[in-house]
Amino acid sequence: TWTDGLTMGATNAYDNYHLALAYKRMIQEGKYTTKELDDKSLITLYDTDITNQQHFIGIPVNVFFNIVNTGNWNFHVRLDGMGEKLVDNHFLIHDSEGDIHLHQKTEGLQFSAGVGVGLEFKFSPNVGIYFDPTLRYYFNGNQPRSIRTIQPLRMDFEAGLRFSLGR
Repeated sequence: TWTDGLTMGATNAYDNYHLALAYKRMIQEGKYTTKELDDKSLITLYDTDITNQQHFIGIPVNVFFNIVNTGNWNFHVRLDGMGEKLVDNHFLIHDSEGDIHLHQKTEGLQFSAGVGVGLEFKFSPNVGIYFDPTLRYYFNGNQPRSIRTIQPLRMDFEAGLRFSLGR
């Protein structure tokens, strides 16, 4: 059985999967026997819409090295690292009997490192528009399944206004 890492400690087989809690409740209420539930689970597995939202909070550390800084243009190399904590891993299961909300607790941090090049055009000495593409790698930190664990090497694109304080 594939559970996408959604296990929790419990004593009986139906307790072992967060996604089966709704069906465990139906067994306890006498709506289904375990045999009927097994048949229903196979159908539900393919008919259920499950949405997963993950919310992180982190601290980035960035270092910029100016390569070319002429007039209004700035070309730079960027090195960065980040440590992030998954604060909410929320599953929303759309079911004909009503939506089910599940929240999975996680331990540890998600670390990443990145390298990139960037270009900035300064409108004034303190305000510019920038574009920073970055190649980022997410290290294996026993985090729940996500795009970061499936495909740890990612390309980030940042763009926006940059305000420089002092000179």
